[in-house]
Amino acid sequence: MLAPDVYDTETATLFGSRCTACGTTHFPPKEGCPDCYAETAERIPLSRTGTVYAFTVVHAALPGFKAPYPLLQVDFPEGVRVVGQLVGLEDTSTVRPGMKVVLDTGPVRTDESGDDVIGYRFVPA
Repeated sequence: MLAPDVYDTETATLFGSRCTACGTTHFPPKEGCPDCYAETAERIPLSRTGTVYAFTVVHAALPGFKAPYPLLQVDFPEGVRVVGQLVGLEDTSTVRPGMKVVLDTGPVRTDESGDDVIGYRFVPA
């Protein structure tokens, strides 16, 4: 489960941090800046829409995940790249770099007792 400072399931918002000195954005949020070593950064919401940078289709999933599923690297306008599942496609062969996706909230896996674990994921735009 992601820390509450990374993702808000109620508003489907991912959070990053922006360095107050150099302006670089990071995901997940950082306390300071690993680029310029400034000690302060502000928490910022990321955009809801991104672009697929790269992907793979997972066929041998960990327990709790239903395979096959596309796993994406998504570029956000703020300059960060986020990894997440893609849902909502019947045919995984239609996934392509450059494809627009939207952040979504929903089940990403099941836990040991069979209950859904809710988190962020992506759906086609």
